[in-house]
Amino acid sequence: MKETDIINYIKKFGIEDEDAAYIKNDEYLCFTTDTLVFSTDVPEEMDLKTVGRKSVLMNLSDLAAMGCKPLLFLCSLNLPRDFSDIKKVIDGIHSACKEYNMKYAGGDVNEGELSISGFAVGKSKRILRRNAAKEDDLVCITGDLGRVYCYFKEAKRDIFKEKVFNPVPRIKEGQILSSYANACIDISDGASKELNLISELSNVKIELETLPIHPSVIEISKEKAFDYALNSGEEFELIFTIPKKYKNVIEKVNATVVGRVKSGEGVFYKGKKIEKKGWEHLC
Repeated sequence: MKETDIINYIKKFGIEDEDAAYIKNDEYLCFTTDTLVFSTDVPEEMDLKTVGRKSVLMNLSDLAAMGCKPLLFLCSLNLPRDFSDIKKVIDGIHSACKEYNMKYAGGDVNEGELSISGFAVGKSKRILRRNAAKEDDLVCITGDLGRVYCYFKEAKRDIFKEKVFNPVPRIKEGQILSSYANACIDISDGASKELNLISELSNVKIELETLPIHPSVIEISKEKAFDYALNSGEEFELIFTIPKKYKNVIEKVNATVVGRVKSGEGVFYKGKKIEKKGWEHLC
């Protein structure tokens, strides 16, 4: 079974989303988990402290997509018996937690293939979900896209490297959007996949008009730039839909209007259907 098939099977047990939220004292407590596997997720040139940081940042990005303030982080460290540099990884985890005012609350240590399974908790007065896009919403994306794809496919330039090694989870932006946006998702597996998820879960059509492609991506990839940006994973930007009356909020979170929500189904660009590509585990 592919990743999507497994997720769909799990949802049969009453789970609405990959992330969870429960209301307590008029606030939502939000929970998410994500795993970083060294053999598939870590470039050879990435130092261990950066690896530890990234295991936190990827979970923070999920909290950002729900509009949450981070509270605490736990992780399960899976280590080969002969791995001797775990202190560097832990230092990186602690550093990222401190940077985002989140408590590093411990976790578990196991023997096995090198990986870090993170679990993050946040809170929000109003949570953002993937299934709430409304007809006539504007579709927007924070930041820029394509540099991660270029790093692995084209060149190890510093301008590309910084997005891979030190991604910025859009925590502040997510908290602002929690008061205005309808639907939101972070770009971990590629914009084509995430846009299709919003479309499917919200039962709407998305008409894509443009993408916020970084100038360096256009420079190096030329006519491939749009496809690179569309399918670049681990960008950790936010895709959100928002009513037109909140255009000032779009500027506030440094986002670009990339399309419109319409009645119907699927994601389209210039009349052509955008298939769900990007990263898929177990495929």
